[in-house]
Amino acid sequence: MTTRPDLLGLNIACPPPDEGVVEVRPIVNGRDLLAEVVPGVVSGPWYLGVGPRYLLGQDGPLHATATPHEVRLAWSGCGVEVCCGALYMTVTRNGGHVVWAGWRDVANQDLDLPELRFTAGQYEAEVLRAGEDRSWEWPAGAVARLLRPG
Repeated sequence: MTTRPDLLGLNIACPPPDEGVVEVRPIVNGRDLLAEVVPGVVSGPWYLGVGPRYLLGQDGPLHATATPHEVRLAWSGCGVEVCCGALYMTVTRNGGHVVWAGWRDVANQDLDLPELRFTAGQYEAEVLRAGEDRSWEWPAGAVARLLRPG
């Protein structure tokens, strides 16, 4: 039995400054992963995605390598992990695939998410595409990013 690989999309949500934070929303197989992790939450998504500066930088944690490493994809509530939680997974490049597995959230012990398996080419292309998208960045943020290496 063969299964089709999962498809990854990375949307960068950029609300007005007084209405929220810039966040990366992983879209897996056309569905917002963070909105569906904890079903039944009525007052909006339980998890807020981590910012693109952290996830999508040149050496950002979403880049997959043969060495497994843990990535924080989202946080929730007050931002204190032990209290309200944060969503973590382990990303690994396994041959021609990138695998997301080992899901955990300290505040949600019942978390039960399946392993996700993406083709490495599609995955890396999407991470690079999203990393090059700077439409969310304010001019002052762009200047700071450009000055940081110097």
